[in-house]
Amino acid sequence: RLSHAKTYMDDIFFQIITNSWVSVDTFFMIGGLLVATSNLKIMESTGGKLNYFSRLLHRIWRLIPPLAATVGVMFILPMIGSGPLWADMAGQKVLNCEKRWWQVFLPVNTWVDFSSMCLLHTWYVASDVHFYCLAPIALGVLYRWPATGFALLFVMTAVCALVTGLLTIIHNLPPTVIFFSPDIA
Repeated sequence: RLSHAKTYMDDIFFQIITNSWVSVDTFFMIGGLLVATSNLKIMESTGGKLNYFSRLLHRIWRLIPPLAATVGVMFILPMIGSGPLWADMAGQKVLNCEKRWWQVFLPVNTWVDFSSMCLLHTWYVASDVHFYCLAPIALGVLYRWPATGFALLFVMTAVCALVTGLLTIIHNLPPTVIFFSPDIA
């Protein structure tokens, strides 16, 4: 039962289940590794030159069709859906997309309150684009000064962990997002 979730929190093995949502970090790591290896290969073959802007546009251009199709479904949904639970299950999601559909295409949907986001699951795409935009800084340093580049990557990782820890302490956040669920509050 979901009501027993708070008592399960004492079990270290249950932490694997309640914190499994952070497994998406694996995909960020794999994506970053692929970006680094592919772009460093290009930089090595061109003497350190990389048209990163065109690569960024190509990446965004590949993302637009599936995002547009998904947003389009949200506009069609009111015409094909109905029923007693319709408003509870899809109503607010459709309204959010009618008001904020453009945020999906400009990767700014992670900067707004998640309860008002259009297509909540697209936070990953926006975050991936943000990381892709920051990649040239690390890649340039890694290519020109490898030791300094690795130090920069270490510092960036440490700062991210520190900021996450500080935000958790400052805002008195629980160890897992399961406690934000209204079902067990």
